[in-house]
Amino acid sequence: MRKLVIGVAAACLLAGPGPAQGIAKQPRAPVSAVRAALKEGIALHAESPLRLASVATDEYRTATFTGQVEISGTYEIELYDEQISAGLWPDERSRKLLPYWDGRTEVEYLSIANSEEFAKAVLSAEELTKLKSGRVALFRGQASIVADQYEASLIDCDGTSYEARFVSVQKNIELAGDPGEDYGC
Repeated sequence: MRKLVIGVAAACLLAGPGPAQGIAKQPRAPVSAVRAALKEGIALHAESPLRLASVATDEYRTATFTGQVEISGTYEIELYDEQISAGLWPDERSRKLLPYWDGRTEVEYLSIANSEEFAKAVLSAEELTKLKSGRVALFRGQASIVADQYEASLIDCDGTSYEARFVSVQKNIELAGDPGEDYGC
């Protein structure tokens, strides 16, 4: 009998408390700065309205996202090979909304895919004419825009590229037009 009691006691100790005895699940720690939602090598902050749609294993490994996001920052519009080129340096709040490749820094520069539409929205017709004619090399300003069709690409072995399609302007403050000469990289 003593062996039976010891055997039952040992079995109970090994089994531990069962679900009926209610060991409470520990609450998950709140997600901090970089969200643990790494999928396909993408870091995505919890507050981002963007969601991963696909990752193409093309030459550059491009991740595409669905959703719209408001991005604020400093923009620059210039003429490059007779085409309007626009980009945006997102502010700190906006960088927290933009997915980026894990192990890399947050998005520091974002290309605007439809640069001409963006330029038409933030520049006057006269400024656009000056830019296209080459009389003004570039325009800079600060804006809050709504963007979609966000893409994050890995280039070569360690470079990254980020691009989004301009949808609308929320706020625009032109800082300067640069009438100086052309410059390179």
